[in-house]
Amino acid sequence: MSILLQYVQPIASNITIETVIPFPVIVRFLTTLDQHTYTLDNVGNRTQLAEVLAQVGGGSISPTTTYGYDHAYRLRTDGTNNYVYDPVGNRLV
Repeated sequence: MSILLQYVQPIASNITIETVIPFPVIVRFLTTLDQHTYTLDNVGNRTQLAEVLAQVGGGSISPTTTYGYDHAYRLRTDGTNNYVYDPVGNRLV
């Protein structure tokens, strides 16, 4: 079994969709394992990741991660961690 990665980016949109699909010999039984939807700001920084993840035994979960940036477009938070920078721009934490 191989994996087919599908990337879709609609024209004039700030959303990119990535889907991982199992690719069995019999194509009619395709099942989406996970889907990642990225929202980008005007400069191309990822501001949100919305996922749909299939669970063993059926069903799915849908976690969302929100990213924050400072005035210099440096990552400040990824929803779990906060980042700080020294005066020359090196990330410290």
